[in-house]
Amino acid sequence: MSSITSPAPTREEIKQATRTLARLVVFLRANPPVEDAQDLLEPLFDDENGAPVLLSDILWETNRLISRQVAAPWTDETKRILRTLAAASRDFRTWHVLDWDIPYLDSQDYDPYAAAPHWTPRRLVP
Repeated sequence: MSSITSPAPTREEIKQATRTLARLVVFLRANPPVEDAQDLLEPLFDDENGAPVLLSDILWETNRLISRQVAAPWTDETKRILRTLAAASRDFRTWHVLDWDIPYLDSQDYDPYAAAPHWTPRRLVP
């Protein structure tokens, strides 16, 4: 018997969540006023239920699920996958501190004409 207490989200619900995040990326790329962006970012970086915490938990639980259901002895590839999931989970968990920075955006002075147009954050992933 399964110990699941709530129904799994549907594939469509997960796709809708990722589409919403993709829309947020497009919105941020359009250079909106920081106040507008801050309002959207606050729930995203919530310390208890924000994206970094949830992604960390998803990766950790995926690791747990695989480690309990993959046939033993584990192959080197399985071990590598489990190590990668655990490391990524830890990385995401450390990003929860972003929730401390978002409220401080209010204290900054913004002048879109004074910003350094030559500086663009480097993308970490192509």
